[in-house]
Amino acid sequence: MNKSIKYNILLAVAIYGGGITYFHTDIIYLMGNTPYWYYYLFLYAVLVPSAGFWIIVFPILIIRKYLIWYESKFWPIAEGEMIDLKLCEGNYDEVDSWKLLYRYSVDGVDYKSKRFKAGEFLPPTSISNPELYKPGKTVEVHYNPKKPSYGVLVSR
Repeated sequence: MNKSIKYNILLAVAIYGGGITYFHTDIIYLMGNTPYWYYYLFLYAVLVPSAGFWIIVFPILIIRKYLIWYESKFWPIAEGEMIDLKLCEGNYDEVDSWKLLYRYSVDGVDYKSKRFKAGEFLPPTSISNPELYKPGKTVEVHYNPKKPSYGVLVSR
């Protein structure tokens, strides 16, 4: 394989970014006797984009979820009604989770929500007292005053 083909492969990897990490061994195999700076270019093309996600984007997501969780303590409360609550059993490697649905009204506008707790990434795996959330029961819904469609049953 000549140098221009090797360079074009590395350039394609650099443009594409970290999404093709699993091709690492194939590209190294295709390179054969390649100068070491090609390897560094390849590692830079793969590691920098993925490191950028973990160093910049991921913390922003975590901080945003924390702020939502913290602010929920001060959100107003609306009266709501449970529509549905069911336990979804996970497969052999998954955890059981609760699926819920409730409705509430803010300033005459009706909303439905599936959120249990503010700032959560995943559905709840445990609810301390499921009897409180049976369909037809009245519940307190904490809603974001800036975005009333974001309602939760449990605030901070």
